[in-house]
Amino acid sequence: MPRKKKENYFTKDTENAIVRYNSTDDPELRAKIFSEEIYYPFYKLAENIIHTFKFYYTDVDGIEDLKHKIITLLLKKKFLNLIPQ
Repeated sequence: MPRKKKENYFTKDTENAIVRYNSTDDPELRAKIFSEEIYYPFYKLAENIIHTFKFYYTDVDGIEDLKHKIITLLLKKKFLNLIPQ
């Protein structure tokens, strides 16, 4: 049986977007970079964390809320320095 192709969500393009994000103070440009180039890889990482560790039964209203909480936690823990502390 052929193996399913693994898709990388954090790519060189994502890394470059993070560098651009961190190198500007323009809030509009930062919001655009984050929403268009950085958010999706974090979203997929959150999905993978949920499925890998089977976090299906938590005290949040739904799986999308859980994904948002995981993304927020990753960013707050300075995973990639995207949210100032």
